[in-house]
Amino acid sequence: MNRCLSALVCASVAGAITTGCAQNGSSGMNKTTSGTLLGAGTGAALGGLFSHGSAGAIVAGALVGGVLGGLIGHQMDERDREARDRAVQEALQNSKNHQTSHWHNAKTGNSGSIKPLSGYTASPSAQTCRGFTETYVREGKTYEQNAHACRNSKGEWQLADQ
Repeated sequence: MNRCLSALVCASVAGAITTGCAQNGSSGMNKTTSGTLLGAGTGAALGGLFSHGSAGAIVAGALVGGVLGGLIGHQMDERDREARDRAVQEALQNSKNHQTSHWHNAKTGNSGSIKPLSGYTASPSAQTCRGFTETYVREGKTYEQNAHACRNSKGEWQLADQ
């Protein structure tokens, strides 16, 4: 029983430290990394609990939990990218110059906006391109960039080299 309690306490402390790091906006940790660390801590705790403190089960639990947590964390980042990409396509295709379009991911709390600035045709390929300003709010921090995108042969907007 003593080994089980020791494993549980160690895993709990590791999980608490990891949670603190993952929630600190200045840590620079993305959701994939945070999910991996939180999953590893939880998996280690469960492995220790169900195996009565077996070191092998704690390690196995940490590995399985880390993989699953990383996959979940990556999905959250992927959902932000998908919401942003839909907003870029919609704004560049349908919005007037300087008309801002917004997106928000309720699962992550992250959001952004796309404001088309201009439309033009670039030579020599005669592609239709459009400049825009993008604002991205992630974990309370705001990022802004100017970019431009051009339509590809399928009519979809793709980010262009500056």
